[in-house]
Amino acid sequence: MDRSLPIYASTASRRGRGRGWSRRRRGWLRILRPGLLATLIALIALGATAAERALG
Repeated sequence: MDRSLPIYASTASRRGRGRGWSRRRRGWLRILRPGLLATLIALIALGATAAERALG
Protein backbone atom coordinates (compact mmCIF):
# COMPACT_ATOMS: atom_id res chain seq x y z
CA MET A 1 0.00 0.00 0.00
CA ASP A 2 1.56 3.26 -1.12
CA ARG A 3 1.10 6.35 1.01
CA SER A 4 2.19 9.82 -0.02
CA LEU A 5 2.26 11.01 3.59
CA PRO A 6 3.56 9.22 6.66
CA ILE A 7 0.87 7.88 8.97
CA TYR A 8 1.55 10.42 11.70
CA ALA A 9 1.30 13.32 9.23
CA SER A 10 -2.03 12.17 7.80
CA THR A 11 -3.59 11.60 11.24
CA ALA A 12 -2.26 14.96 12.42
CA SER A 13 -3.76 16.81 9.48
CA ARG A 14 -7.04 14.92 9.88
CA ARG A 15 -7.23 16.19 13.45
CA GLY A 16 -6.54 19.74 12.30
CA ARG A 17 -3.01 19.68 13.67
CA GLY A 18 -0.95 19.72 10.53
CA ARG A 19 2.50 21.19 10.01
CA GLY A 20 3.17 24.36 11.96
CA TRP A 21 0.10 23.93 14.15
CA SER A 22 2.02 24.00 17.43
CA ARG A 23 3.99 27.03 16.24
CA ARG A 24 0.74 28.89 15.52
CA ARG A 25 -0.67 27.84 18.87
CA ARG A 26 2.40 29.15 20.68
CA GLY A 27 2.05 32.46 18.84
CA TRP A 28 -1.57 32.81 19.88
CA LEU A 29 -0.75 31.90 23.46
CA ARG A 30 1.94 34.58 23.54
CA ILE A 31 -0.69 37.14 22.48
CA LEU A 32 -3.58 35.88 24.62
CA ARG A 33 -1.80 35.11 27.89
CA PRO A 34 -1.23 38.77 28.97
CA GLY A 35 -4.82 39.61 28.04
CA LEU A 36 -6.16 36.73 30.09
CA LEU A 37 -4.02 37.75 33.04
CA ALA A 38 -5.26 41.33 32.86
CA THR A 39 -8.87 40.13 32.63
CA LEU A 40 -8.47 37.90 35.68
CA ILE A 41 -6.91 40.72 37.70
CA ALA A 42 -9.70 43.10 36.67
CA LEU A 43 -12.37 40.56 37.66
CA ILE A 44 -10.75 40.03 41.05
CA ALA A 45 -10.58 43.80 41.61
CA LEU A 46 -14.22 44.22 40.62
CA GLY A 47 -15.24 41.42 42.95
CA ALA A 48 -13.30 42.98 45.80
CA THR A 49 -14.88 46.40 45.32
CA ALA A 50 -18.35 44.86 45.03
CA ALA A 51 -17.78 42.92 48.28
CA GLU A 52 -16.56 46.07 50.01
CA ARG A 53 -19.66 48.01 48.94
CA ALA A 54 -21.96 45.14 49.97
CA LEU A 55 -20.41 44.92 53.42
CA GLY A 56 -20.73 48.63 53.84
